[in-house]
Order: sequence, then C-alpha cells, then structure tokens
Amino acid sequence: SDHIDSLPDPTVAAEIEKQLHFFHYLIQNRQLHNDRLHELNTLRELYDFSIQIDSLEKPIILEKLLERCLQEITVASAGWIGLWLEGEQVIRTALAKGYRNSNALLRIRFPQERWAIPCIVLENQSSMLINDLNFASNYPLSAEELLHYQSATGGMLPLGNLLVPLIHDDMSLGVLVLENFNASQKIENRDLEWTNLLSAVASRALFKA
Repeated sequence: SDHIDSLPDPTVAAEIEKQLHFFHYLIQNRQLHNDRLHELNTLRELYDFSIQIDSLEKPIILEKLLERCLQEITVASAGWIGLWLEGEQVIRTALAKGYRNSNALLRIRFPQERWAIPCIVLENQSSMLINDLNFASNYPLSAEELLHYQSATGGMLPLGNLLVPLIHDDMSLGVLVLENFNASQKIENRDLEWTNLLSAVASRALFKA
C-alpha cells in the first residue's frame, strides 16, 4: 500500500511559521538599518563638502567639485565644467581635468542654438547618463572646435558621458560633464545620483559666491 506521510503537528507548523516571520523581520530590519546608515553617511559627506566649499570663490568651487567627482566616479577619467553666459546664450568651458591637453578644451563654446547635449541638459535642467555616446551627433562641433577637442583627448572620443546641470532655484549656472573612454566600463545610475547630490551642494555655493 502507498505510504502517506502524516501531517505535521499544528503546534510545530505554527512554530515554524513564527520562526519564518521572525527571520523575515530580521532581514527587513537589517536592510532598513543598512539603508539608514548609508543615508546618514551620505548626509555627513554632503555636509562636509558643503562646509569645505561654502566660503570659497567661484573658480575654486568649480575645481573642488570636478576634483571630487573624478576622484569618486572612477569610471570617468576626465571631465569639464561649462558656465552658462545668459547674455550670450552660450556655455563657456571654464575648467577641464584629466585630458592630455586640458587647456585645448577651454577653447570650445556651446551656443544654445547648436543644441549639443550639454545645452539640452541645461535647457531641460535634467541630468543625463549615456553609455553608448554618438559623439558626432551629440556634439555638433565646428571643424576648428573638433580639432581642439581631439587635441585635448589625443584623438580619442568618449564612449560615455554623465552630464549634470548646475542649477539653483531654477537659475541655470552651468553644466558638469564627466567622460568615460574605457570600453570595458560603464557609468552606473548610482554614479549619476551621487554626482547630482554633489552638484546640488556646489550649485548652492556658486549662487552664494
């Protein structure tokens, strides 16, 4: 005859269910604890960064922001910051780091009507992460500006961009651009989130400076 296992004792089944609920609670509680710790650490780092740059002049604020981003977003080997000139309706490259010839990048300007992605990001006041960058279509540069860019990079073109607008109270101040030239790495969403936070702190300091 077929063997039929007896059902577990109701009190045993209840105890097992109680333990499972307890383990689930422990896991949830630990995750909540880790989330809170991460949030507190993030707030502390942002506060420290704010104190560091709060009374500095604008060029030093830009330098501290770009340095910090390149230090922490390791997939980005180079980057630049452009300032928005309202009267001319143009983004002027003000600072560049990590390039073979960073000074060459400072000769490039982005007029609003050209509709390059730094202009789009600033117009929409919305960050952008691109890991499959089409440089020719996203950066419609003049022949002379393209030579400046290639001089800056040693002829290389970026494969990925992380672009964050520098804004305060809906006022456009500029744009931060981090560049990835390494095909084996991609910029992550968490990189974008952290750069957004650092840029918000820096934008407030820029507005006050």
